[in-house]
Amino acid sequence: MVVAPQDLRDYTVYQIGALWAFARASGTRVQHVKPHGAMYVMASEDDDYARAVVEAAAEVDPELIILLRGEAVANAARASGVRFVPEGYVDVDYAPDGSLVLSGARRTPEPAAVAARAVRLIAGGTATATDGSELAVPARSICIHGDRSNAVEIARTVREALVAAGVDVVPLADVCF
Repeated sequence: MVVAPQDLRDYTVYQIGALWAFARASGTRVQHVKPHGAMYVMASEDDDYARAVVEAAAEVDPELIILLRGEAVANAARASGVRFVPEGYVDVDYAPDGSLVLSGARRTPEPAAVAARAVRLIAGGTATATDGSELAVPARSICIHGDRSNAVEIARTVREALVAAGVDVVPLADVCF
């Protein structure tokens, strides 16, 4: 998808603003912003797109937390003074270059295997790539895809494994950079 960074910023302001207004009308609030799909990949890999998403979130609500991965987003968040939580994935694979392998991502993973990956990622800061190499992944939060048939079991098993490994499972706001 090719889009000008200013257009991405405008799209993001529009989407966050609409969600923010619906949440407010319902008596709640939006806590964090996490682009999805192509926008997630674009923002996590490109400085201009990362800056566009971060600035859009700050314009709608400077208290929003950016939940993404990648140095581009971390740098944009630091430069803008926006709270940021780096995210890691435990139910999809990493390529040797650190990118996510999305082909085959819809398989149903074994909860215990996902939990072991989560402990390794959060407690050790590493993930194993598809070629067996080790990657440094500075995650402070993990993504578990909720559209899997066993998502609840995966989430429960991951939480139990993290707690058993001595990891404090805390609200997102408590792990911001």
